[in-house]
Amino acid sequence: KDEEIVFTDNTSDGDNKTDDNDEPATSTEEEEKAEEEEEEKESSVDEAQALFQGMMNNYALARSGQKMKKQKWTRSVCEFEDLQLEKQFTFRVKLANAITISESRSVCEFEDLQLEKQFTFRVKLANAITISESRLSAPIWPKTKPAAGVIDSVHCDANSKVMKIRSLYPVKAYSNMSMFPMQMFIKIRPWPGNDAFAMNLSDAYAVHSGEDDDDNDGEPCVEVLVERPKIVDYQKLGKHYQFETLFVSDIVLGQPYDIAFESENEIGRNSNAQSTVKQYIPVRKPPKPVIQKIHTDEEQWSMSIYFNADGYADADCRAWFELELIDPIAYRDTLPLMKTNTEEVMDGIFENVLHNNNNDDDEKKTSDFESTLPQQIKTALSAKYRSDSEPIVLSPLSAGQTYIVRVKCVNTEGVTCSDFHAPIELKVPPSRPIISRHRALDGAVYLQYACPNYNFLPVVQPKYEIQAAPHHIQTAFTEQTQVRIDTLRNGWDYVFKVRSSNAYGQSEWSKPVKLHPLKQPAQPTALIAACGDRAISVFWSSLDNIAHEEIKGAWLVVSDPPTTEITSTTRQRAEFTALDNETHYRFQVVAKNDNYRIESDWTTPTKPAAKKDSDEYEKDKNSAIDMIMKVNRHKQKEINRQRAETERAARSSLPPQHVESHGTQDAQRTIGAGSVARNRDQILQQLSTIKAKKNKK
Repeated sequence: KDEEIVFTDNTSDGDNKTDDNDEPATSTEEEEKAEEEEEEKESSVDEAQALFQGMMNNYALARSGQKMKKQKWTRSVCEFEDLQLEKQFTFRVKLANAITISESRSVCEFEDLQLEKQFTFRVKLANAITISESRLSAPIWPKTKPAAGVIDSVHCDANSKVMKIRSLYPVKAYSNMSMFPMQMFIKIRPWPGNDAFAMNLSDAYAVHSGEDDDDNDGEPCVEVLVERPKIVDYQKLGKHYQFETLFVSDIVLGQPYDIAFESENEIGRNSNAQSTVKQYIPVRKPPKPVIQKIHTDEEQWSMSIYFNADGYADADCRAWFELELIDPIAYRDTLPLMKTNTEEVMDGIFENVLHNNNNDDDEKKTSDFESTLPQQIKTALSAKYRSDSEPIVLSPLSAGQTYIVRVKCVNTEGVTCSDFHAPIELKVPPSRPIISRHRALDGAVYLQYACPNYNFLPVVQPKYEIQAAPHHIQTAFTEQTQVRIDTLRNGWDYVFKVRSSNAYGQSEWSKPVKLHPLKQPAQPTALIAACGDRAISVFWSSLDNIAHEEIKGAWLVVSDPPTTEITSTTRQRAEFTALDNETHYRFQVVAKNDNYRIESDWTTPTKPAAKKDSDEYEKDKNSAIDMIMKVNRHKQKEINRQRAETERAARSSLPPQHVESHGTQDAQRTIGAGSVARNRDQILQQLSTIKAKKNKK
């Protein structure tokens, strides 16, 4: 573009030759002829330069994907119409006559060049003798479509009806020579008219009406006039450049507007995707809602809030409702100021109090009041309510909690709050408790209870009292919901009931439950199996009187594989008959009563002795009885030893005078122990007598 382009009219050699017969031209004629030729050359140069400039303009338009302006056919100019966009084309000119064809120079095409890098080119012309190289071309950047811009924010003042549009563009895309945007456009649909942009006094924007304008397919737009040296004038925000705010007046409230930021270079245009087109509806400030009434339901632990607002659903408002719960502490702190300030000042003071309360501790993200709210209430507070025909239901509420509510009418323009409703507090006494779990133990019982459907704060947590009959046992008040009551007598029937109370009152007694404490049976041990023909007798050791009123249990003997189950309350033996001599059996003894089930270990698998006669079988059973009696005597000695050690340890922990004063009692305990020993010997003697009679039989 910096060199002068000269077009010459090269005629053939025959035209320049003179006939030998012609007379030579005079100098005057030659000068006139030269002047005419010079004038003709100058006119052809001017015409060629104009044609070349038109060609370059059309080429630039074709590269940008736009339609070339129509021109008349002129000499040495070829026009190609309806070329496919985003395609590369190469051209070659051929000049021909009757003798030869001459073609223009070749065009080299390079594909898949790396973006963001510049390239230079050189042409080499070679023959058999030498190589001639051209100079390096100017640096060239591979091109691609530019990135689309971003509509950062849109805001409309409802009073002046002026919309403010702030746009951004990626820094990386703007500084990239391969995708540098030559033009930027902000498109607004529907178009507000050219006069709506009169408030933009700077030269940063240019309005295109779209009439007779092929650049944007006849669609009106606002061109962002950006040149690379002016980028320093824009504020840099993170990874984007921020352009000057675009002001649009005469906005229609309630009218949806689609705002897009497109960019273009010589390769093509990049439009916003449907998901990135900014959709904005200018609206007026929402009306102030009014709380008509609040109804509380103590049975359902809920409150229903009835409210209304005039014109909230109009097209130029498009508002919705939100519910807000106020921290009672913040409300109490601002209550004295409400009587001396206006509503607007009071709103500002109240918001400051809330802000300060929530930011006293940097690690505390939410206030204590919000943390105590149930998840159902948090969900109700974050919901959007589109109609005032139905009340807002808040549930579940808690006894002892103060609720201060207000309704907010919200849209994109702002928020309008209702007046604070009077504080609401549920003063409900505890509900009737229910004993959900209970179990009788050895000299004790376990109870678990709760007040159903009763929500409360810790300050009004119910306290429980438990009453038991027939001994009229009454526990102290407790906040625990489960308790174990000891020092009960085994074998007695007890009736328990629970009652709860707090600052708001007292509940009724729960339904009574009847429990029967029993002693835990000892685990049967030393199981012995005596085998006979199709029969097996099982013996076990236990010092318990299983049928005693404090135990009220029985021994249950089971087999594997299952046969019959034998229950015994007096004898520590069981005999299984009609067994298969080829099957191995194992046995287990279970000591059980209404409160416990204590299982013994399984015996070693064994099978009946088919060839053993009855005498041998009886001998094995007698041997098993002797073994069990030895085990019982050993157990009793161990129990006596442990009991004596316990008594000695108890006496050693008492002062000397206390031991002397109770010498008579110690003697009585010794006498009692001796009588117990004599009774045990009598029992063993009776067992040996029974054994001798059996042997004789």
